[in-house]
Amino acid sequence: RRDLTSFVHLQNARNQRVGQADVIPGDGTYPTTVWRAGERVAQHYSPAIDDVCSGGETVRVLAGWYEYAADGARRPRLDAPGDSALAGTWTLPIVSLPFADAQPAARTTLPLGQDGLVLTGYSLPASPSEAGAPLTLELYFQGGPEHADLPAALTLKNGGETTLWSGTLAADADWRDSEIVCRRLHLRMPQDLEPGDYALALEVGGYGQMVAPLTIQPSTRVFDVPAVQRAVDATLGDAIRLHGADVTPGDDTLTVRLLWQSLAPLATSEKVFVHLVGPDGTLVAQSDAVPAQGYGTEQWIEGEVVADEHVLVLPADLAPGAYRLRAGMYDPATAARLPASDAEGRPYPDDAIDLGDVTLGN
Repeated sequence: RRDLTSFVHLQNARNQRVGQADVIPGDGTYPTTVWRAGERVAQHYSPAIDDVCSGGETVRVLAGWYEYAADGARRPRLDAPGDSALAGTWTLPIVSLPFADAQPAARTTLPLGQDGLVLTGYSLPASPSEAGAPLTLELYFQGGPEHADLPAALTLKNGGETTLWSGTLAADADWRDSEIVCRRLHLRMPQDLEPGDYALALEVGGYGQMVAPLTIQPSTRVFDVPAVQRAVDATLGDAIRLHGADVTPGDDTLTVRLLWQSLAPLATSEKVFVHLVGPDGTLVAQSDAVPAQGYGTEQWIEGEVVADEHVLVLPADLAPGAYRLRAGMYDPATAARLPASDAEGRPYPDDAIDLGDVTLGN
């Protein structure tokens, strides 16, 4: 019998791990080597939260097993692809931290009109944003429990005013006096926002402060669909369309350029798979990656067209002949594929979109 360790990982929508727990069953007293067939074992987990700004975010709870003696090799699932199972979701509590433990990218001291409430820092991306783009902002507040339920709003100002977010400062926070609460806000710039220089403004309880300048650059996004060698009209879920692929064989590689289009914004970052399979269905080459060299699906906006290149390395002993190309997307946390269907709504087997044959070799 294998001596296994269980894990619970907390993962946000961008597939970043923000907390975890690793436990031998029975808190170390009941290892899997003594389990009996059919036995059920209950285990309590208290994951350590590594990300001080993740409070208020809803994360996925992923569970699985690994073998410490085998260099931490995870055990694959027997009932589904992957090596972890989605146990549920959890909205993390907002918990304050000592001032010395808060590490914002920029420090400031902006009083917010309430006794003892101060914005002590913030973190913003260094590069300019553009219309329709997501923007993650972290705000660090020093205060206490009496400030948690104050109304708050973020706006962009440039002659006029555009509201980016409104809500409660830190609802239900465990906020100890004079400590810091970090709020991470996932914003999206309006699609019709004009390029230019803006001021990011914060208002709390009716009192406003300018936080930082923000430059909106002209959009670099593409919305026209170019011609493609192998046209398909496939959809993945309700959010993404695959228009087709350009395929370029090399001496020992196969370059596949996929043409995606966003049908609706996605909050999650999906991975793309491209598979080359033999006549008997055997996988002979593949690529698995976030689209377009890291331009994740959570950054796409409705109507945007994304060119996504994958280079498959062919085996040195690959026999000449006809091979089949297939592609799709999947959740990297669970390995569950996005449902894929053709123009008539018929599902593709295994949610793998058929891109046709490729003849390789002499």
